[in-house]
Amino acid sequence: TNSNSIQNNNIIINNNKVENNNKTNSNNNIIINENASNSNSHINKNNIIDSKKTEEKKSKEKSKNSLGKILLNNIHNIKKEEKESFEFPKVKIKIITLKKNSDQMVPVIVQDYRNDDVLMLAYMNEEAFNATISSGKMTYWSRSRNELWVKGLTSGHFQYVKSLTADCDFDTILAKVSQIGAACHTGNRTCFFNNIIQKEYVEKNPIKALDSLYDSIKDFRDNASDRVENELLLDGGTDEILQNVGEKFINILLSYKTIDQTDFKIEMSDFLYKIMILMVEKGVTWEDIIKEMSPK
Repeated sequence: TNSNSIQNNNIIINNNKVENNNKTNSNNNIIINENASNSNSHINKNNIIDSKKTEEKKSKEKSKNSLGKILLNNIHNIKKEEKESFEFPKVKIKIITLKKNSDQMVPVIVQDYRNDDVLMLAYMNEEAFNATISSGKMTYWSRSRNELWVKGLTSGHFQYVKSLTADCDFDTILAKVSQIGAACHTGNRTCFFNNIIQKEYVEKNPIKALDSLYDSIKDFRDNASDRVENELLLDGGTDEILQNVGEKFINILLSYKTIDQTDFKIEMSDFLYKIMILMVEKGVTWEDIIKEMSPK
């Protein structure tokens, strides 16, 4: 009986041990599985975050690259026709012929070929002169940086060569250029804008005078707040502008044979003013008109 009791107790103890061990193992497995699950969840979250950051970085780089490409394309295509059509005839005067200053350079006066505005003064040595001839873009020698300077390379404000002319003493070059943007580092169109002395005069260069009036009309339309009766035409809409231009044109036709030169100038001036209002409304400049007229 005692032997059987001991055996039964051993069986119970063993069963309890097995059961407790199984429970412990099971609990441990549950804890391990939970930890593994949490770890995987954490890894997955990190992977998702890293993936999002990577995608955002790629998107930003793509956007930046696209913007850079657009900017470069804009800079290089602004005056594509000038670049494509650039081809100098045989150079008649070489740099070696020109008289140089003590630094072995020649001053260059730069002028806008469209309206003869003087844009800037710079200097060329032999290397800059040859680079200008071969590229068609104004290239100078920077005295402050002591290096070759392609105008507009960093700003996009290139100067495309139209002509190079030496003065009577062969010691200065006049460059007529197609200027992109501003010529001056300050953002001004020309470097010469600080008045020393000025006397009032009437601008007699036809292109400059017409361009100036065109700009005034455009500025008035966009910005002016006080309007006089004659300028209310700007607010009248296209139909009123067309009617006004038509009436002025008919007046010129009907009175042409009877009016004198003075009256004719007055009528034509008024007519051109009305025409420029139409041009401003249509976004057509005098440069556009001249381009159309030149081949004719």
